[in-house]
Amino acid sequence: MLCAVGSVMLAVLAGCSSDPCENAAPCGGDIVGTWKATSGCGTSTRSALNGDCPAATALVGTFLYRSTISYGPDMTYSFAGDVAGNIYVSVPAECLASGETCADVEQQLSTEPDFASIGCMSRAWGCDCQQHQPREEVMEAGTFTVTAAGLLTEVRAGAPPRLMDYCVRGNTLTLSPHHDLAATGQHPSSGTFNFMRMDQ
Repeated sequence: MLCAVGSVMLAVLAGCSSDPCENAAPCGGDIVGTWKATSGCGTSTRSALNGDCPAATALVGTFLYRSTISYGPDMTYSFAGDVAGNIYVSVPAECLASGETCADVEQQLSTEPDFASIGCMSRAWGCDCQQHQPREEVMEAGTFTVTAAGLLTEVRAGAPPRLMDYCVRGNTLTLSPHHDLAATGQHPSSGTFNFMRMDQ
């Protein structure tokens, strides 16, 4: 699972901020079981303004509440939880046309589905825009594979494979977006999500 617009990330109790989160190192281990999210942070980056100005970027932070994920011995997985998030869009002055204001940027961003209710404020460096995405219930299921080195691949219908680095130590599990994530066509992501085993 992963933190990005258009995909579900694993549950976090500590919310994401406008700063990128760090990845944890993979170590592998026995992932089979049911896990409850305890803490974590995840962010992903993407272009804004329909890519018209590469310097305009969006940082997407996703939180999940009361979330669990189960990995079965039959190599199927299921996820259930409440998902919410924040989007932070930075539009530097170099992206603004002559006479264009942050109100104009807000109007332009609001035409993109991911930023429908965004609000922008003027800063010395440009426009600072934020949007909160309200909580919604999410359920997901699919199949998975793992490697001894700690690479988890989740596959679900209608979406590209999701690659995660995982590490099981005792009754704890950490998940982070795999460093080759960009090669799958998904938005570059980072973060670490912590889980505790529920079935022991």
